[in-house]
Amino acid sequence: MIHYFATQTQLSFDTLLLPKADHAHLMGSLRIQINESLRIIVDQRTVLDTVITAITKTSLSFTRQREAPVPPPAYTLDLALCLTKHDAFCDTLHHCTQLPFHRFIPLISDYSIPQISDNKLPDKLMRWNRILVQSSSQCERFTLPSIDPPQAFIPWVNAHSHHWKPYDYVLFCDETNTQKTLGSLRPIQGRRILAIVGPEGGFSDAERQAIATTPATAITLGATRLKAPQAAFYIGAVLQHELES
Repeated sequence: MIHYFATQTQLSFDTLLLPKADHAHLMGSLRIQINESLRIIVDQRTVLDTVITAITKTSLSFTRQREAPVPPPAYTLDLALCLTKHDAFCDTLHHCTQLPFHRFIPLISDYSIPQISDNKLPDKLMRWNRILVQSSSQCERFTLPSIDPPQAFIPWVNAHSHHWKPYDYVLFCDETNTQKTLGSLRPIQGRRILAIVGPEGGFSDAERQAIATTPATAITLGATRLKAPQAAFYIGAVLQHELES
């Protein structure tokens, strides 16, 4: 069933008002039609299962089949990931949104290639959020992950590591660490986890030293070195398997 994330202000009785871009996506890309089912998720709080009865250039009408609250997540996964080349980072967001990540924290490390200027940041965030919405709809999520503005890695660690206490695990994925693997932490029974993944080329010595002063656990993801996008997806998939087993 097609999922659409809406706000309460878009609903008027049994009519859904559509912004131009959403209308183009639903009608052009997804080719939604009359008598087709549509799941509308309102403010990430309410799930409306509907059947479309009419379509105009600015809205669609529907009949309600079922209404229920959005089920609460059983656990929370946050991913701090260092920026890679623009297209690769967008692909990472697209694929990782198909996993139950709750929040993305983009970081600029010493080895990050892209450096985002302040005047380009709003456009970047707009595109990243659009990717999260479309990917969440495609994989039929009930909630949208959030994404933070990019931050420099070491200042982020210094400023926020004291806020990591609510996490059951903070996992620092470092290819130079051969002492502890993700599997050595099993069984993973936490319900709130933060994973930190570096850029292509890994972390600098200064970044490793900054992490060493925090409660984070440094782990390796295996004997072979994964590219940054694959590392992000891998740790999300493994943690999902562990927490849902």
